[in-house]
Amino acid sequence: MRTYISKKHHLLLGIICLCVFSSTFLNADIVFLSDRDGSVPTYECEVYTMTDFGGNVQRLTNDLLYKARPKWSPNGRKIVFAVEIVKPRQNDWEQDQTVELFIMDATGKNKRQLTDYKHLSTHPTWSPNGRSIAFMSNHAGGPEIYKMDLSDGNIFQITNNVAEGGVMVQAPDWSPGGDKIVYARSMPRTGTEIYITDISGRNNRPLVKAEKLLKEGVRIHTSPKWHPDNEHILYRNASLTMVQNGNIAVLEIVDHGALEIRKEFDAKPQKLKLPNNLVFKTGCWAENGNAVIFYASLDDDPDANNDIYRYDMLTHNIRNLSNHPSKNYSPHWINPVYPVHTRDKLPVQWAQLKRGHHHRTAWQTQ
Repeated sequence: MRTYISKKHHLLLGIICLCVFSSTFLNADIVFLSDRDGSVPTYECEVYTMTDFGGNVQRLTNDLLYKARPKWSPNGRKIVFAVEIVKPRQNDWEQDQTVELFIMDATGKNKRQLTDYKHLSTHPTWSPNGRSIAFMSNHAGGPEIYKMDLSDGNIFQITNNVAEGGVMVQAPDWSPGGDKIVYARSMPRTGTEIYITDISGRNNRPLVKAEKLLKEGVRIHTSPKWHPDNEHILYRNASLTMVQNGNIAVLEIVDHGALEIRKEFDAKPQKLKLPNNLVFKTGCWAENGNAVIFYASLDDDPDANNDIYRYDMLTHNIRNLSNHPSKNYSPHWINPVYPVHTRDKLPVQWAQLKRGHHHRTAWQTQ
């Protein structure tokens, strides 16, 4: 006698398996940085996790070092992040400061150093299969984007922007398809633009070009993030204007910025409908592309507290997730693929199980 299990029961069994075998991942959807612990000095922070509703906040590190840009591995088992290392020199009173990449378990244990270039290595991003990390480093001269294979530590240089003279690159993000990198690049007095390159370093082309503004200003486009559909890209758009500060002219952000979405080869971006009282910083996709997680402050004060928010792409509702009188920033949401199969033999993402969405997100069909 054969027993047939309906598609509905397949889904139920999948959820039960996830709850039993993957409770660690399900209880921590967002990794972020915060100085909410009073023992953390100014400009230093620790790595925390919380659920995508802002609950169950867990502190993962406790070393009083400056950290930046934590990122979940695709399976949710590891976190990579940048750490500033300060070492006193032997022959004088000066200190050597470098930024290196570290990796640890999702629980905060088994931390180990990935890079040791004695320079600046930051902005890590995982390959979709979790076997490699791309990052920005200036260890060979100017800042470039590199790929590191985690199995043997070998690195490959992806970009070669130094040849153009004065080009700065940052914030790479690996495409879900695994074959492209999107990143931000800037040149003196021209603003910041978004570029896409093949993982081999070939076919380097612009997605969003730099813009000059009136009154000695420039437009910056930063922190690009691929949508899970492998087509749309989220990025920050803000204006910089030359402001006189005594005898020195400096570039300052003169608007609250915006979060925009653009598809490759599309001319017009889509802007998120966000309130005017928030000063927007970087963000990332969540809920299989149906939401955006970002951090922002309520005014233009650089010392103001930052909170982490969730923006629903369909309803445009915004929710404060961190809601804490401290600096909370650099959030990254985990959208792992689990080995749970339905009748069509396709892997299922946790966001799809929770909301029943297929690959195409609801806001794209409006």
